[in-house]
Amino acid sequence: MKVKPAIFTAGDYVPDINVVNVDTSELTEGINPEDILTIPNFIDKTTYENILNGKENTLLRIIGDLNASHFLEMDITGRHFKISNAVTSRDDIDAGIHTYNNGNFPFVIRDYKYLMIRARGIGCFMYTLCKLKEDNPYEILAAVDSEDDKLIFPSGEEINVQYDNTVNWTLNFNVEVIRSKVFEGDI
Repeated sequence: MKVKPAIFTAGDYVPDINVVNVDTSELTEGINPEDILTIPNFIDKTTYENILNGKENTLLRIIGDLNASHFLEMDITGRHFKISNAVTSRDDIDAGIHTYNNGNFPFVIRDYKYLMIRARGIGCFMYTLCKLKEDNPYEILAAVDSEDDKLIFPSGEEINVQYDNTVNWTLNFNVEVIRSKVFEGDI
């Protein structure tokens, strides 16, 4: 067994951490918790207010390595993301989170009906429950990185390289605000 060395100091300053428990049961009353996706990160206040006030009816989220498990279904083993039946040849796909796959998103999106979005304000937390549009809950988009990367060899030679099969897949949720509430508390 390998143990990494650590340094402990006695009497060192430890900052106070204020934990605010938010009870959202009032917002989610009568809704199956499995039907609600709570967006993992707080969104910026401007986007939050635009959605709350009806100026925006979509919320864009990038599917990344750290948040993919929130958006995608797992296979029967629970270790891999479930491959969509729409993929014609499973042997021909590269099933990584950031692979383009000829423009075909290879995974199954979880079947959520609601989104819980959150933002922080001065001395408060703001929560809004949104319903996903039944006929078109989301769109999957590929955001191709158009910037070239450079490989630099020890000789100093530089070569421009672009990875054509790498994208950031995004989910553009189509939302309609149902309920919202502000919770008092320190940030």
